[in-house]
Amino acid sequence: MKHTRTGVVAGFLALLTIWGCAQQNPGESYAARLARLQEELKTAISARDQLQKELKTLRSELARIQEELDILRTAARERDQLKIELASRTQERDQARTQLQELQQGLKLLLQRTESPRAAEASASAGL
Repeated sequence: MKHTRTGVVAGFLALLTIWGCAQQNPGESYAARLARLQEELKTAISARDQLQKELKTLRSELARIQEELDILRTAARERDQLKIELASRTQERDQARTQLQELQQGLKLLLQRTESPRAAEASASAGL
């Protein structure tokens, strides 16, 4: 029984093989098929070469953009440092201006005090 089953399976596989071979396109010869496959290979190689060129171009563009980004980052850091320095200098200027205004007010008061006794002396000597 085992041998019968094995024989049936082998026969079925043989029939499938014969049927598969019969399904091949008999109109297309091997030479024509080979020529078509060679043409497809040339097309694929050409496409590959074109893609490699594009990849090389994109990599160089990426490197250029990376360099530009580094320059911009450096410029941004410098800008931020200058903003901090400007704020510090502005605060120093405001403090100096406040001190100058206080000094001016002090000098005006001092002049007024100095002129007041002179005016009092002048009016007293005029009355004598």
